[in-house]
Amino acid sequence: KAIHPALFPTATRTKLATNADDKYYAILKTAQEGSERMVAVYNFQPTVQSVQLFLGVVDTPGIVDAQSAVIIPRPNEFDPIVIELAAYGYRFFTVVPRK
Repeated sequence: KAIHPALFPTATRTKLATNADDKYYAILKTAQEGSERMVAVYNFQPTVQSVQLFLGVVDTPGIVDAQSAVIIPRPNEFDPIVIELAAYGYRFFTVVPRK
């Protein structure tokens, strides 16, 4: 957490849409000075879930898993990114800036 300014308490938080907002929670965190953006996705279900994450107006070609460094490309600006989450699990992703 200490190496990611987007996870500091001073970062802004914007809710992102999922395919079932009553089962999952997703947010975009932006560092106060704008140096970093991260996405956090949470599963509130007792089973493994495939969560569809809609990034909306976030201008990015994809996201990178903060733990494994696996890149998940964004198909386009209209289709969701699909993320697998463990039961009651969560994952953090760094937003790749558009060049």
